[in-house]
Amino acid sequence: MNSFFQGRNDEIPYGEGYADSVYFYTLPFGTNVGGDNTYDMAIKDGKPVFLPTTEEYKKGIEAMHKAYEQGLIDPEIFTQDDTMRDSKLMSKTPVIGSAPGWTTDSTFGANADQYAPLPALKGSDGKQYIASDPQHLNYSRYEFIVTSKCKNPDTLLKWIDGFYTDDASIQNFYGGFDKAVKKNSDGNYKVLKPDDGSSADTFAWVNSLRDFGPKYVDDEFNARVTYESDNGNASKLAMDKDFAQYARPAFPNVSYSQEQLQNLATLYTDISAYVDSTQADWVSKGGLSPAGMTI
Repeated sequence: MNSFFQGRNDEIPYGEGYADSVYFYTLPFGTNVGGDNTYDMAIKDGKPVFLPTTEEYKKGIEAMHKAYEQGLIDPEIFTQDDTMRDSKLMSKTPVIGSAPGWTTDSTFGANADQYAPLPALKGSDGKQYIASDPQHLNYSRYEFIVTSKCKNPDTLLKWIDGFYTDDASIQNFYGGFDKAVKKNSDGNYKVLKPDDGSSADTFAWVNSLRDFGPKYVDDEFNARVTYESDNGNASKLAMDKDFAQYARPAFPNVSYSQEQLQNLATLYTDISAYVDSTQADWVSKGGLSPAGMTI
């Protein structure tokens, strides 16, 4: 990296990104992390498991600790705030060697041209692993909710139906026609280059509801979309062609009762805080017991 040639020992081989830095580091050990990380759950041998109690997680944490001891992981990875993280990822002279995220432009901003996505890394079992969670990442629940205060739900539902057309869906994800998207005379679409100098990913988040808006995209829709320039989603689609073969079943998008949700909110808050503090100690100081975590 550029800073190396300036003679400063300020390079950080692995830093915090915009995905879970611990779970993505331990991914090659078989943690089978989902993109949404819902309640830290995964599927192993067809059964639900809590990731921090699995042998794969423990092996990954031990490996991460060894790397931490060797100075290969940002020493501030567990203590920095978002501003500190962003300043490292997008500093004028890049200092981060690698970090988990979605695409190079969404993770490293203006420095994106100095980075390339890693291939699916092969773990100790000889298998290759990626993070995959299509049920959560492609279609989310509760993107539109009608409350009990609505006086005319029929009228409201007729209005929201319009969001599930092709025209509305693509604008909901990228931004409005002529600003972010051009609709061609043949009914296909072209995603335009950002007009403000920002990355394609940032531009889409600013100009659309992105992941959180009501939309529907059928299996053939992507074939009707082209991109005017390098684009975060174009990169994702290209990577998906190579990575999809390594996807494994993720923890499903489960529906919970109101009582279950209340219990989960209480329990998971305490459990998650314990997991976060303990894994930070294990990575930075070591001491992961052979028996693993007991909750």
